[in-house]
Amino acid sequence: MARGYAGFAASLNTSSLSTLRTLRLQHYIEHDVQDPLCGLCEEFRIISGRNVIEEISLKVLTDSCFKTGSEWGALDAVLSRGFPQLHCVSLYIEIGVCSLSGSGAVLQERVNNILGKYFPWLSSNIQVAFNLSASLHLS
Repeated sequence: MARGYAGFAASLNTSSLSTLRTLRLQHYIEHDVQDPLCGLCEEFRIISGRNVIEEISLKVLTDSCFKTGSEWGALDAVLSRGFPQLHCVSLYIEIGVCSLSGSGAVLQERVNNILGKYFPWLSSNIQVAFNLSASLHLS
């Protein structure tokens, strides 16, 4: 994904923002990518306040070196403002590993760290169902 989601908001027809209720997105990232959400948060900022989106489903395919830093928190921050109809957010992280031996617990801990540290609004908001899950597969 060379350009990531750059231009996503601009590609939406303005009138569709008043009818678009569900977004289902998927992308693959390499371990050297600095933003694991590939610019999606900036695009969400652009449409913030001008939408009726109720459900967002995001699947991120990556390798075991994926970023677990504050970049993930940007999604929580942008969705906490300007998405008044939002009631469901699903984030699914699929991690490719060379071997399943011993890596499962370590990677699960990294995913749990993401939830605990970087999604305070989504994980505590009783009006928005937030699902964060991860799985490992041999690559």
